[in-house]
Amino acid sequence: MKFDPRIVKSISQLCLQNWPTPAITWASTPVAHKDAVWAEFKKRYRWADEQGPVISDLFWQKCASRTKDNLAKERKKAMHNAEIDHQGPAMEHMHEYSPWWCSADIWVEMCVKWRDENWQKKRKTASSNRAGGGEKAKGTYKGQYLPIAAYGYQGVSISRYSYSLVRCVCGNS
Repeated sequence: MKFDPRIVKSISQLCLQNWPTPAITWASTPVAHKDAVWAEFKKRYRWADEQGPVISDLFWQKCASRTKDNLAKERKKAMHNAEIDHQGPAMEHMHEYSPWWCSADIWVEMCVKWRDENWQKKRKTASSNRAGGGEKAKGTYKGQYLPIAAYGYQGVSISRYSYSLVRCVCGNS
């Protein structure tokens, strides 16, 4: 099961909207921001009460994955622009290219965290684990997603108030 791409885009925008902190992961994002994102999502969409736990699980999974992807994309874009515009290490100038959804001062703090030696080490380890090869790291899963029955989710549907979408969550994937 997965959310309709329009809902995923909405979740991405909600997560990034007014990024309140120099958090570089969803897990380190303040609870108040997470709660505000969930509250806004609940204002925009409705679902049957019995589907609440399933929708909540999917929502939080999407928040984490989309935030990770968006932060990585923006970091990569800033590095690329810094390489084009400056001589020397791009990492030293990436702070000049903040994305639209993040204030410049918060972006600078995020860039400092990304330059940290410990973060760089974790990034390289994670990257080599994903590369896999013959030896995958323990816990690394590089396959197709599991059938919906494995999670016990069946027939979840969601509707958006401001659109005439009747069914915005796909059934079985």
